[in-house]
Amino acid sequence: MLKIQFKDRRQPAVWLVESVFRLGSGPRNHLVVDDASVAEVHAEVQKEGDHLYLDDLKSPTGTWVNGTRIRERFQLRAGDVIRLGNVELEITDPKDRGHAPSHSAAPVVAQAGWSLTAIAGGLKGRTFPVRGSITLGRSTKCEISIDDEYLSRRHAELSVKGDRLRLLDLDSANGSFVNSERVVEKLMRPGDRLSFGDHIFLVAGPISAEGQASTDEPDELGEATVFRAAPSPKPQASSTQGASQQNQSVSQASQSAQAMASNQPTASNQPTASNQRVTHAPPAVAPRAEKGSATTQASAPPAKNNTAVIGILLVIVILGVTIAAGLMLT
Repeated sequence: MLKIQFKDRRQPAVWLVESVFRLGSGPRNHLVVDDASVAEVHAEVQKEGDHLYLDDLKSPTGTWVNGTRIRERFQLRAGDVIRLGNVELEITDPKDRGHAPSHSAAPVVAQAGWSLTAIAGGLKGRTFPVRGSITLGRSTKCEISIDDEYLSRRHAELSVKGDRLRLLDLDSANGSFVNSERVVEKLMRPGDRLSFGDHIFLVAGPISAEGQASTDEPDELGEATVFRAAPSPKPQASSTQGASQQNQSVSQASQSAQAMASNQPTASNQPTASNQRVTHAPPAVAPRAEKGSATTQASAPPAKNNTAVIGILLVIVILGVTIAAGLMLT
């Protein structure tokens, strides 16, 4: 049975006996890590049989084990160093009395080897080491024999080569499943669930096999490629301003055409801040007449005609008076 503790020993070590042991900065976690770089519920440790598995709960800063960021369930062992944000924790085995093996100790990793632990079905709780090649099926000659009609007599084969564990389905009637996906041949990884009907086994393996089984699979969270955001479009106000300037230009051109047709000055001929050195002055514009003056100007020509008539009448009157006076004298 293992414990977890802060690497700086700020708190006493805690036994990992819960089926689900959560870590984070929130007060409801089994181990509260009071640090700004740690999420409220950052990670959890799941206990399945004699094995412990660490999962990151989509934390912003990630969960790291022995300097490597984990992207899936990771099997923990004594001596592993876990980092949540800026805080480091370590897994210890009290039996070792402070001599827990380092995560870099290769002999210990090699001795751990591969194994299957039944977590559901008739063999629940039993652990089967996998060395060399073993078969699983209904036959009593299989290394893992399961008395169930669901399984074929020789259902599947498990073989170890180097640090890899390979599953091969032996043309079984009902198939072999890894993590709920039917497979014919599959490289296994620590933490995989191997199932045959109601019989489910949890795969445990050496740390060195963590990344090897997935070398041919794409890394969904790979950080090798950096995608840059496309530049944001310019505000629509600029397009509106451009349309306004275009309309103004069309309007000025129209005014210029009209001015040329009517021989009248346009706005472009008027002095501005940019052409103050122009010497000629714009043509004078007659002041707009008021209502009263408009009536007087309109009646001016008839006034001249009346004066001529009056003059003629005066001449006739004078001639008449002269003639009348001459008659009276005679």
